[in-house]
Amino acid sequence: METPTFDWLDEGESWNALGTDLTAKVEIKDGAICLIITDSNNDGVITIADRDPELKNDPDTPGKVLRVNIDDDDMDVVLDKWQRPNDFNVAMNPAALADSAPSVTVQNEDDLAELILYVWIECLEKENGDSLYFDVYSVFPNDLVMWTAETKGSRIHRGVEVNERITEQTRLATLSKEDGKNIFTHTVYMEANASLVGTVVLIAQPVLNTPIGS
Repeated sequence: METPTFDWLDEGESWNALGTDLTAKVEIKDGAICLIITDSNNDGVITIADRDPELKNDPDTPGKVLRVNIDDDDMDVVLDKWQRPNDFNVAMNPAALADSAPSVTVQNEDDLAELILYVWIECLEKENGDSLYFDVYSVFPNDLVMWTAETKGSRIHRGVEVNERITEQTRLATLSKEDGKNIFTHTVYMEANASLVGTVVLIAQPVLNTPIGS
């Protein structure tokens, strides 16, 4: 039997697992959480106060203010925003990174913003359904760059959409009921390369086919 594939439907619509004769009515489950936690009130630390709904919904509160990284913290006469791995410009090509995992370190770097990424999928804990997978992605403007360390480290892929779906080559992780991995949490660091107002988005997307790994 072929591996069933799935797509989003509205509640009450008829659902069919392709490759099978199974049908059912769609039931929308509560309990999927995607969070990006950062220093929303700009007091220099991440605390529970940064998750205050009144703070997040206040039109007079700009959210995290991130300076464009145009100083020279490591004093090497190169603007820090240009301190990049050699193959930075082909970083969206997974084949180019397969054997190298490029990285760069900027000593005394202090202009990156800490972001805590958190995804929890409650339905992965349900008794029914033995093979549920969700891929985790982050999408952000081109002039923002996400890194693994506060001194940069390795560049993290920006989620890329193809045919209205984020490609699995740019995922951060795969949550799997089979492996009990229903929670993803990770700390990353965001750099601004230009002046802009940008929104970073965290996505948990159901896997259409059997995942090739996380």
